[in-house]
Amino acid sequence: MISVSDIVKILDQIPVWKTLKALPGRIEALERRVAELEGAKLLPGKLPGEPCPACGMPGLRRTSSKVSSGPFGVLGARDEEWTCESCGEIDHRDNVR
Repeated sequence: MISVSDIVKILDQIPVWKTLKALPGRIEALERRVAELEGAKLLPGKLPGEPCPACGMPGLRRTSSKVSSGPFGVLGARDEEWTCESCGEIDHRDNVR
């Protein structure tokens, strides 16, 4: 008769079983990392902005967005204002969604 310990010894010799045994620890580590990343998204001050065209620093953030006053405003075009937190440069962009 085969005992449980004999079955475990046989399974330990199979590479796939070793991978399966390691999965719970890996899943827990990944869940912690995802939770940290999701928490960081809730705090926009912690995340870098887009690169500034003037100074190159990653501090460019959208400060205003309104429907375009041009002819494409009715089609969803928007006029956006982006301000660099590092140098104060203001970048005006047209955005179509």
